[in-house]
Amino acid sequence: MPHSDILVIGGGASGIMAAITAARHGAHVSILERMNRIGKKLLVTGNSRCNLTNLSLHPDHYHGARKAFIEKILKQCNVHSTLKLFQNLGLAWKVDNENRVYPLSEQASSVLDILRFALSHHHVDIYCSAKADRLEYRNHQFIVTLKNHRQFTADTTILAAGGQARKDLGSNGSGFELAECLGHHIISPFPALVKIRCDCPYLKSLKGTRTDAVLTLFSGNEKVDSVTGELMFTEDGLSGIPALEISRHIHSVAQHKKECRIQIDLLPAYPADNLKTDLIMRYQMLGHMTAEQTLITILKKRLIIPVLKSAGISHQIRGNQISNDQVNQLVRVLKGWSFSVTGTRSLNEAQVTAGGVDTEEIDSETLESLLIPGLYFSGEIMDVDGDCGGYNLQWAWSTGYIAGKSAAEASKGG
Repeated sequence: MPHSDILVIGGGASGIMAAITAARHGAHVSILERMNRIGKKLLVTGNSRCNLTNLSLHPDHYHGARKAFIEKILKQCNVHSTLKLFQNLGLAWKVDNENRVYPLSEQASSVLDILRFALSHHHVDIYCSAKADRLEYRNHQFIVTLKNHRQFTADTTILAAGGQARKDLGSNGSGFELAECLGHHIISPFPALVKIRCDCPYLKSLKGTRTDAVLTLFSGNEKVDSVTGELMFTEDGLSGIPALEISRHIHSVAQHKKECRIQIDLLPAYPADNLKTDLIMRYQMLGHMTAEQTLITILKKRLIIPVLKSAGISHQIRGNQISNDQVNQLVRVLKGWSFSVTGTRSLNEAQVTAGGVDTEEIDSETLESLLIPGLYFSGEIMDVDGDCGGYNLQWAWSTGYIAGKSAAEASKGG
């Protein structure tokens, strides 16, 4: 029965960072990963470019029941200390105009490679295809039993098994079950950063169309959130950063059983009054052209007919035949196209899980369980999720570093 100072359950971003940190602090560390290789989910982050973090790091970019918990973690391991860690591992990076940090190679595989080099250098044992089926704490040590009945023991354990987003990449919720076995409570998981489903007859024809827009989510008549960015239409709803960031609110709106709808401002740089004036002038000046033709330079082509239909205007009507009321209605659609929300895609299509282990039961200084001594948590398994833009990976690095350092200091080998 192999024994380690520290067992890290989960070989994703936070588990790898925890293992490297603990090993650098002198502990003998083993990683148990249920997939056939470590870091699979890391390889698809940032469209496979790996958005490591964001220089605009702030607790407001995170969601969870305890804001104070999030603030304490980010103070201990902020973006600058994280980049210093990566610099020491040999990573070169660059920053885009939205403060997102990427490896200079723009390849997620290169980030995983340098992490693997570090694991090897610090003699971390890696066991793949090793699904932890049971986690027990007996006689001041942890016993992990795999699905194939093989057992591992350790003085301390770090649960870094992720949430339930992207089961195909390793996050199947098994970490929640292990935490529950040791008495921890789980805040019900739901998808965050996920595509939104809407009821609209034009979606199939709009599939794949991208445009800059402002999305505003309403619960009944109450405004919930508003996000600006590049929107993409899908066959059953909306995607792109604005849709993904708004998506986590849909779960709470649905719980209150209120009507959920989205308004899309297709021309965010165009004030409504100016737009109306310009449209009237355009129709007067180009009265011989159809309603469709006069919008060619204003909207993406595939948007024009659906927008006109939603405004109750025939795309073939001449500009000089369009009434003032029709112009008003067209402005309303262009500045607030309304879509009824029917839900979101599943957890398996989400980028991240909202919900998870209740952070009331975790020490915000060390990430040690307040219920079981020697048990630590890192990454997505906790009830914390971030916005798009590198914030979720930063959470993985911060919590991995803190859990690894704390566990090493507490273990016999630390």
